Amino acid sequence: MKNRELIAQKIRGKQIVSYRLEQFIEQAPDLIQCVERQPKFESPFSADKIDRYLHSQDRSLKLVPGAAVFLCHEELPAFINEKYGNEDFYSIQYVHQCNAYNLSHKNRNLRSKLSVSAIGKGATELISYDKGTVKTFFIIMSRQGLENLCQLSNFDSKKLFELQREIDQEKYAFHQLETPLTFRTKFEDLMKLVASKESSNVLAVSANIFSLVSDIIEIIDNQGINEGNNALSRQHNLAQNAKNFIDDYTNMVTNAQQLAEMLNTSVSTLQRQFKLAYNESIGQYIKDKRLESAAEFLDQDMSIEEVSELLGYSYRSAFERAFKNHYGYSPGNHVKRK
Repeated sequence: MKNRELIAQKIRGKQIVSYRLEQFIEQAPDLIQCVERQPKFESPFSADKIDRYLHSQDRSLKLVPGAAVFLCHEELPAFINEKYGNEDFYSIQYVHQCNAYNLSHKNRNLRSKLSVSAIGKGATELISYDKGTVKTFFIIMSRQGLENLCQLSNFDSKKLFELQREIDQEKYAFHQLETPLTFRTKFEDLMKLVASKESSNVLAVSANIFSLVSDIIEIIDNQGINEGNNALSRQHNLAQNAKNFIDDYTNMVTNAQQLAEMLNTSVSTLQRQFKLAYNESIGQYIKDKRLESAAEFLDQDMSIEEVSELLGYSYRSAFERAFKNHYGYSPGNHVKRK
């Protein structure tokens, strides 16, 4: 991507790690090969041009010809993952625990959402990961791989091929779907198997992978991906993304104007969509979350002056007044209650 170095610099200089999707799918071992060679989940990550493919190979499984799954549960440095190919590809990803943002689609937060994207020939998908424990599961498919996977799962491929119309026009498409508790529980069970790093778990890991893939197909079947729900999806995602930013960076987000600039939207649109999604003004939500954080900071033995300054209040008296209006007692009394 022409501006990828500029984007990396903007995201605090994170290194870009690129993957050509044809090569990723081609090198992924099938189940028989996995049993024979035993995946090395503990092998360390390296951004080196050769080693990064070895790293992914030790964490991937070819589901059907043209489709491979990658799974990871480990400590990784902050980096930007770049995916591209010489034909159209489809990606389904689930990320938990860490913050990961889709730089190709308005910095959308991927955490705890099932993200479905279509990457057209010559297009690029950029995902920015924060430093920390990365727990993720994603499927990469060529067009033929998607057809093979749908045939294996007795799933109507037309629902996913709705994305094809979008990438024919814009070269890139992205959607997010809600995940039920049963899916999240299965995902955590799979991550525990991966984290155990025991070679004997290869068959158990593969069984869990295929079970999770079936659940993903069912989620897409139930919720669907089509142009009719795109507007509603974008509205919900804008509100959800705003909420995620506030939850993750409470002490940095002070008002709706600042948040709107981060999300490349207008204040009025952000306020309207947030109100529709959560039946609460975004200003009130920011204020409530900041005061909840204030109580937590005070519980960690920070002084009232320190908390007031951290949250950006110009005067201690303004912070104390806001705190008392929210809780019914002063910050000083909160400290005494501990």
